[in-house]
Amino acid sequence: MVTIKDIAARSQVSTATVSHVINGTSNVRPERRERILRAIRELKYHPNAVAQSLRTSQTRTVGMIVPDITNPFFPAVVRGAEDVLGRANYTLIVGNSDSDSEKEEAYYRAFTAKRVDGLLLTASISTRPPEYLLHHDLADVPIVFVDCFYHGVPADAVVTDNVGGSFQAVCHLFEAGHRRIGVITGPLQLVNARMRFQGYKRAFAQ
Repeated sequence: MVTIKDIAARSQVSTATVSHVINGTSNVRPERRERILRAIRELKYHPNAVAQSLRTSQTRTVGMIVPDITNPFFPAVVRGAEDVLGRANYTLIVGNSDSDSEKEEAYYRAFTAKRVDGLLLTASISTRPPEYLLHHDLADVPIVFVDCFYHGVPADAVVTDNVGGSFQAVCHLFEAGHRRIGVITGPLQLVNARMRFQGYKRAFAQ
């Protein structure tokens, strides 16, 4: 197996310099950097990800759980997350929960067992947080909810203003002279669907 010592010997630099190039932890002079990269290609060197994660306590991977990857909304969200994480040298792995809380938990356990550095999670259809999340250590593996979230889990969330957006849409229709205005919410077990319905009702009340 090729090691960084072999790379260092081939490119006539120290192992520390090779490590800096591989991990991007320090600026290395362009000519040295090119020698090291050429040696890596010639010797077909591949870093041992398992050994690196044991040494650094990081796997540089993020898990993402979405309800339905065939829903046109989610491919763009996944691609956006992948693009941003890629620029920071992270790898994204994705699981499809099918809006099933048991399948969501199975992916959660699989991803945390692989020691992902963080989780992006779109909550499955549920009116209360699942037990596994109530005991999750956010300091160990941070969670960011995307679009749908569970009340009672003190994690960060990236969401649209569902109440405000629905309120503004209905007000716009009122201002256009319409009075018989219907709403299709989607499943009211979803917090974002309930919030859109709340905005709808608020506009009528006003």
